[in-house]
Amino acid sequence: MSCNSCGESDMSEILCGHYNLEDGLICFRYGEVDAWKKAKDPIVCIITDYFNEYLTAEYRGPNDVNVEFLETKNSLKENTEQKIFMLEKYKTTVSLPGLSVVFTVSFQEKKFHLYCTLEKEITFKPGQGPIRIEGNKSDVIFVARMFSEGHNDAYKFESSLHKDHFLAAKEENGKRVLYLKLCPTDVVDESVRLHVHLQN
Repeated sequence: MSCNSCGESDMSEILCGHYNLEDGLICFRYGEVDAWKKAKDPIVCIITDYFNEYLTAEYRGPNDVNVEFLETKNSLKENTEQKIFMLEKYKTTVSLPGLSVVFTVSFQEKKFHLYCTLEKEITFKPGQGPIRIEGNKSDVIFVARMFSEGHNDAYKFESSLHKDHFLAAKEENGKRVLYLKLCPTDVVDESVRLHVHLQN
């Protein structure tokens, strides 16, 4: 991926390493990650799949948030479903092939963040992303990289806990849901293509 092709209106410059010095997002060399630390200024966005459906989160209770893709913005239920997500940025002690993020969503004053289990299931749990994460794997960190050349707003998000497993959309019981899919990095799979639409 060439950094010279990065635009100023999308996440490309972030993924290419044109980081803000104030955020401290300077990576030193490619290799294993020893730790992550939360950076400033999360990315506020709307996320769509390859069918242009909106990723939404539905608040069902204090410890229960459901996520699925909906066809239009108009189908969202006021105060119960949310289409605005925050990608909390994390700096690393060494470089990765993309930006480390934690997916966060808010309902009124409550925050929830996405995580994946050892069984490769994904769900939300209360709270925002932790300030610091030790080690080279995390159940909440996803590494964002460009999906392919020519898709300036399209990315794929790899789980740092499960190598070659990416967030993807699939049909389940008549709905299109978010799940973790095994997909080798050299394979082009449209189901792992997620579009990130920045919000002011």
